[in-house]
Amino acid sequence: MLLSSSCCLSTLGLKDQSNIDDEIATILSSGLNGNGTLTELDLSGSLECTRLTAIGWQAIFEQLKSASCMINTLNLGSNNISDISDTLLPFLISALSNNKTVKDLNLNSLENGNFSLQAIVQFLQSPSCMLESISLSNNFHDSSNSFDDEKIESFANAIANNCRLKKLQLHYNRSVTPAGWHTLFQLLQRPSCGLESLDIGANNLTDETVESLASAISNGSKLRELNLSFNTNVSSAAWQVLTIALRRHAPALEMLGMCDVDNGLIASLTHLLTVNKKLKKLRIIERKTSGQVPSRLIVAFTRILNDTSSILNTYNSNHVVEELCDEEIVTLPTHLNSLLRINKENSSSQAARIKIIKAHFSGGDINTQVFNHMELNVHPNAIAWMGGSKTNDLLFAFLRSMPSVCDTKRKIKKRKDVDDDVSASCHVHS
Repeated sequence: MLLSSSCCLSTLGLKDQSNIDDEIATILSSGLNGNGTLTELDLSGSLECTRLTAIGWQAIFEQLKSASCMINTLNLGSNNISDISDTLLPFLISALSNNKTVKDLNLNSLENGNFSLQAIVQFLQSPSCMLESISLSNNFHDSSNSFDDEKIESFANAIANNCRLKKLQLHYNRSVTPAGWHTLFQLLQRPSCGLESLDIGANNLTDETVESLASAISNGSKLRELNLSFNTNVSSAAWQVLTIALRRHAPALEMLGMCDVDNGLIASLTHLLTVNKKLKKLRIIERKTSGQVPSRLIVAFTRILNDTSSILNTYNSNHVVEELCDEEIVTLPTHLNSLLRINKENSSSQAARIKIIKAHFSGGDINTQVFNHMELNVHPNAIAWMGGSKTNDLLFAFLRSMPSVCDTKRKIKKRKDVDDDVSASCHVHS
């Protein structure tokens, strides 16, 4: 099928296929050789597979060198490639060095003592490396070869001058100490570092680690995504230090993952969301959620997204945030989901308009007193603003409550009076 001229398959998933053997791998490799449409290949989850040997893996990796290979995303997570042979992973890296299309490489959960980090380090330092994203989450748990400070320092030095690498995932690598993380954070300050997305969730980070990250961000950051979720040892005070740094020095931030939000942190997040108009995904994870968001967070985020105390406060609410938590972990109340949907499906100005109408001009008795003190030259803009709704209820109520807007005779007379005053003034000065 892959070799058929009519094949338009872009994604091939063979995840958790424990029955794959060398023969199947060879057939797959021949299909990859002549296919020009496949862009994503998922071979993850075969950790228990014992029938696939180095011969089968090398046959697949060899096709990555082919000029016809168009694979953009390669997922080899939870596999046995490092168990089979000490040279198999370097063989993969060698193949990738001759490949110009693979941008996203997943090597999660390759847990054993034979894993060759040095091969990855050398590849990332090579001019032939085209990777934009690499994931090494949940690795190096064996005490004899854990992903420790020495290894993360070597890794940090490798990516410090890699301007192509935009995304780095190191989720759940808990053998690294604050000193090791500090070494990694220093690279964020370098102009040559191109990292825009960093995932270091579930790593037992401490206050010292988070404050070190805040310091690094304060000295320069290109970060658009930062995930620190499930680091439950961090205090509210340290989280607040980080949010202050993000507010002042990370204006491009679009996604932030944190955990254990208390009242002090809510205030800091409110300030962050007031300043940052690009932050769309704020994933707040509570240590003990039981599938529900605490009521204090519901109240706080409702006010952040839609402060109905006045029209001006509604207008100045946040109209950008589209996510507040991982929907697979917790459930948000209906009204919060509605506000997030308004933000997601509309521009900021349109979202503000919808919220203002719903909060201040809905129901049978529509109050238009707010327009009474406007100058007449502002009314056309107000009418245009109201006329953008799907119904004309608000526009009709406005015109009915202010007949002077439609009183053409009065306007003509007023205009004539103005013209007479201008003429008289000119006559006096002449």
